[in-house]
Amino acid sequence: MPFLPSGVFASRPGTIMAGALSFHINITGRGGHAAMPHLNVDPVVAAAAVITALQTSPLGSAVLSVTLLRAGDSYNVIPDVAQLGGTIRALDHEAMMRLQSRVGSLSEGVAQGYGCSAEVDWRQDQQPYYPPTVNDAAVERVTQQMAAKLLGADKVMQVEPIMPAEDFSFYCQQVPCTFGFLGIRNETLGSVHNLHSPQHHNVSGYFPSALGVDDFMARVEVALSGFGFTGENSIAMTNLCRDEVTTVLKDKIESVFGGSFNTNGLGAVLTCGVTGMGAGFSHSPVSCLIELKAEGYSKNCKVPGVHDPLDPEYSILKQRLARRVRYENIDPTKMDLVSITGLAERTITNDIEYLIEKAVDFKKANIAVVTGVQIHNWATELDARSGVPSLEFVAPAKVFVVVDGRKTFIDLSRVPTMSPRQLQLMAKASVSGHKDEDQVAIGKTVAGTLKEIPLKYLTQRLGVTKDPEELTMPGMSYTWTAGIIADEPDEDHSEHTSFSQ
Repeated sequence: MPFLPSGVFASRPGTIMAGALSFHINITGRGGHAAMPHLNVDPVVAAAAVITALQTSPLGSAVLSVTLLRAGDSYNVIPDVAQLGGTIRALDHEAMMRLQSRVGSLSEGVAQGYGCSAEVDWRQDQQPYYPPTVNDAAVERVTQQMAAKLLGADKVMQVEPIMPAEDFSFYCQQVPCTFGFLGIRNETLGSVHNLHSPQHHNVSGYFPSALGVDDFMARVEVALSGFGFTGENSIAMTNLCRDEVTTVLKDKIESVFGGSFNTNGLGAVLTCGVTGMGAGFSHSPVSCLIELKAEGYSKNCKVPGVHDPLDPEYSILKQRLARRVRYENIDPTKMDLVSITGLAERTITNDIEYLIEKAVDFKKANIAVVTGVQIHNWATELDARSGVPSLEFVAPAKVFVVVDGRKTFIDLSRVPTMSPRQLQLMAKASVSGHKDEDQVAIGKTVAGTLKEIPLKYLTQRLGVTKDPEELTMPGMSYTWTAGIIADEPDEDHSEHTSFSQ
C-alpha cells in the first residue's frame, strides 16, 4: 500500500476494508437544438443536480463517488439522455443497503424535479457486489505474530478500516482468514504514487486490455504451459521493432522461453517472409544456395520491385499500412498515434497468421500465437529523484494455440494474476545482476499486478553511458507486438516458441 512505509505490515481484527457496489444512472429528457432550450427537457442539467445531491447527502461511515459522466456528441444539440456512474462503499452490509436505497430514491426524485426520469442500474451482471472484508480475530493475531518474526516488531502495526474493497472478502465469508497490507512508500526511490495513478490511467484509457509487462508474461507462461509449451522445450522467435526500447520485453520473453530467434523489423513490419519464418522454426535454410546453383546469379539479380532500394523496410511498412487503411476505409488525416498503432497491430497480426499457414505444417507442428501492443510508459527523465516510476505494458490482442490440428483461443484477462510477491520473484530472472530490483514499486490494480521497471536496469539496457539523471526520454510510446510458438517433432524433438511484434 502506498500510504504505508516500505517494509511495514499492517492489519486489524474485524472489518478492514469496505464493501463496494457500482451504479449506472440513465437520465432521460427530451433533446433538441441548444439555441432553444425552452423547447427541450435538458437531461444534462438534471444530471448535474443529481450529482450534487448525491455527493452532498450525509452518508455516515460510507463513501459515494460519481466517476463517470457522458452526454451527447455535438456542441449545438441537447441530448435525449445523460449517463452517470460511480461507486458506493460502506463498512457494513446494512449501511450499504441503506445507501443503495438512498441513491435510487434521490436520483429519481431530483430528475423528476427537472422534468426527466432516472433509471438506476446496479450492474450486478458486470461487477458484482463486493462485501466488506472482515478479518477473523484469531487468525489476524497469528498473522501479526508471524509478521513480527519476519519483519521485526517495529514493522508491524494495526490500521483503521479503509474504504477500498477487495474480492478476498468472499474467502472471508467462507473460512476464517485475514487480509493485511504491505507498505511500498519510499520517497527516496520515488515510490510515492497513490493507487490507480493517472500515469497508469493514461495507458488503460487508450488500451483497456493493457497489462504490466511482468503480469503479461506470467499469464502467457501459465496459459501456454497448459498446452505443453514451456521454457524447458521451447525456443522463442521474437519479432519486435528494432528500436532498443523494446529490449525490456525481449528480456522478459527470453527469461521465460530461453534464447530467442529475432526477426525484428522497422516498426515491427514482417520482412522475413516464409523462408525467414521457416528458419526460426527449424534450422538455417540452404534453399538460397540450392536455387543459386540451379538458376545462376543473373536470374536473381533484379531491381527491388516497387520497394525503395535505399529504404526497403520503411517502404514495405508504409505500403502494408496504406493497404490496410484503404481496406478499412479510414481517413488517414484523422489518424493519431493510438489509432495507427492499432491499425499496425491488426496488419501485422494478419501477416503473421498468413505466413504461419505457409510456413508451418499443422500435421507436424503445434503452434501458439500471441499478438498485442507493447507500450512504454516511462518517466520523462530517468532520474530516481523525479519520483516518477517507469512502467512497461503489453495490451494483448489475439492469443491462440493450434495443438494436434485444433485451434483454441485464449483470453489472458481470465488467467489469474500473480500476487506482488510471486511477480517480484519471476521478474528477477529478467533483470539478474541489478540489485535495485528489490527496491521497486509493485502493487495490485483493477486489471492485475503492476511493477515498476528498475532504473539502473533500464538505463543499462538502453546503452546509457552518461549519468542517468541527465537522460531525457519520451514519456509514452507504442510498439507493435505479436508472437508465435511452434512445436515441430523433428529428430531433436524441439518445440519452437516465438513472439513477434
